Amino acid sequence: MCYDARMSIIALTINIISVIFLLHFAKHSNPKEKSQLMIVSYFLLYVGVMQFWDTVFWLNNSDTLVNKYSTKAAMLWNHFEPIVLFLLIWLINVKIKTPSLIFIGLYVIGCVIYSCAIFSKLDGTKKTEKSGDSLDWEWNHFEYADIFYLLFLVTLIVLFYFEFDGWIRIVSIFLTIISFLFSFYKYRMNMSVGRVWCYIAAFFPVIYLIKLIYKN
Repeated sequence: MCYDARMSIIALTINIISVIFLLHFAKHSNPKEKSQLMIVSYFLLYVGVMQFWDTVFWLNNSDTLVNKYSTKAAMLWNHFEPIVLFLLIWLINVKIKTPSLIFIGLYVIGCVIYSCAIFSKLDGTKKTEKSGDSLDWEWNHFEYADIFYLLFLVTLIVLFYFEFDGWIRIVSIFLTIISFLFSFYKYRMNMSVGRVWCYIAAFFPVIYLIKLIYKN
């Protein structure tokens, strides 16, 4: 959630470039670590595309059809994140552990219910008094949002815990928890933190890259 279209584009560019570098350096890892880094890289690239949606929001007023339809698309894109991570694990690693299957099943049910319930209620995305200088993702604030996003968080943690190991597991769980804690307190902080979150999200792949290079 950057504070203008230019910074959203920069954040997206940083995300893409750092993912490319991460994939390149991952080639020199052992087979297991390589496959796990591939999953993480593609997942972070998917998450980084949220900056594309933010760019659309910045360039189109909230009362335009482009903004309104993009808001619905961005909500679905955001909610599909745990599902995309699961599919990447399944496609690259094939074997999925039972706890992961249970939680992704619960998440899919919750995702369908919550997303369908709010889909028609979504309006355009814009800055609000609560969000300060950054955009307010309206889909985060409907009834039962706390329950749904707790399930979102737990599902990601379960997937990272049971399907990854070593430093990749630790870093992934740490970044997931940090990002959710930041998001939870975002609108309660007496400052515009949208630009800070923008940089944090963009540089997540860089953290893996630095750790990988340092480890080697």
